[in-house]
Amino acid sequence: MTATRPMTTDRFRECLAIIGWTQNELARQLGINGSTAHQYARGIRPIQPELAEWLENLTTARIQAGLPRNWKNGAISPDSTKAA
Repeated sequence: MTATRPMTTDRFRECLAIIGWTQNELARQLGINGSTAHQYARGIRPIQPELAEWLENLTTARIQAGLPRNWKNGAISPDSTKAA
């Protein structure tokens, strides 16, 4: 997926929320300083197209993957773990 326009700060934060990451977790994953991720979120530092594309790809994968089959209230249903 190629980003055609710069990622907005709103979209940046939305992607992190969908992926389930905080700004600090993004920084950890990328091996960057936490303040850099905060600057992306506040629009102080532009979000590079490669980072935007990577986040969009992760977001798409998370949406497509959904939750595990038979997932209920944060746990796999006991019936779903029995051998057939």
